[in-house]
Amino acid sequence: MIKMNPFFYLGILFVGIIILSACNSEEVNTEANNEENKDYPEKSIEMIVPFEAGGSTDTTARVLAEVASDYLPNNQDIAVVNKPGGSGAVGFNELYKADSDGYTIGFAPSGPLVSAPLISDTDYTHDSFQPVIQVSSQPQILVVGADAPWDNFDEWLSYVEENPGDFTYSHPGIGLNAHLAMEAVNDEIGIETEDIPYDGAAPARTALLGGEVDGTISLSQNLVESVDSGEAKAIVNTGSERVDSFDDIPTLKEEGFDVEIDVFNGIYAPKDISDDALNTLHDAFKKAIEDDQMIDKMDELGVEIVYNDGEKLQEITTETFEINESLMEKLDLE
Repeated sequence: MIKMNPFFYLGILFVGIIILSACNSEEVNTEANNEENKDYPEKSIEMIVPFEAGGSTDTTARVLAEVASDYLPNNQDIAVVNKPGGSGAVGFNELYKADSDGYTIGFAPSGPLVSAPLISDTDYTHDSFQPVIQVSSQPQILVVGADAPWDNFDEWLSYVEENPGDFTYSHPGIGLNAHLAMEAVNDEIGIETEDIPYDGAAPARTALLGGEVDGTISLSQNLVESVDSGEAKAIVNTGSERVDSFDDIPTLKEEGFDVEIDVFNGIYAPKDISDDALNTLHDAFKKAIEDDQMIDKMDELGVEIVYNDGEKLQEITTETFEINESLMEKLDLE
């Protein structure tokens, strides 16, 4: 009979204790991580909208915040705070300086990130934030007055080719998305039009309806009501795809010209936000844009819901920034 050294049994016992302790430790750590996830958010989240209340961006943001709040843990909500000024730069400067604790985020179309740093003295640039999620995309639509002699793109193009510089159009501001989209059209087709800047999309649209200019270019969302009421006629879509609210209006790509400029809306956070907070926000907003209530409301507003995660959103942001930078240099707009 083989006799075992008593220290052998003590060794086995010791190993067993270590394994059991490790398992218990792993369970404790897992529970702690789960508990950490459950802790956020512990209070209301502030979502900065860098434009005036009542505008198209603000309207979209408020619907989104309301629906996303239903999917946040701990019965917390998202409060929209308007910080207008500087073509969106004022609000996003504030977001840039905010704590990265997940309680301050921003919602905006691409302008404050891909245009404002090129035309304003911003503290940030296009990649100074942590993108959370893209929620929508919209094209810019060129429209003309109801009494204009052009009913479609071909008629309009023939006129501007024969009358260089005579066609006037309004836009929300120098270097912003609408202005750059139209200047890209001029550059690609080889035509001349005269731009008239206004302080925002609403005044630019009012200028058209009041007969101050021949046309205006703006987000599809801003023009649906005017076109549906017969106060304006849509001519062409400068985005990459047709949209439901203007499904009979061709894109420039369809007309044979290499212009595809979309305005995307996204959620951004300070750069060093924790993974836990980032994932919680992403999941809440993703569920929101999949919610029937959100889909129906965006349909009413003429906004196309488009999802991309934060990594893809940053790629799109950087690409658009570089396109705008090149175009502004070419047009000597900086």
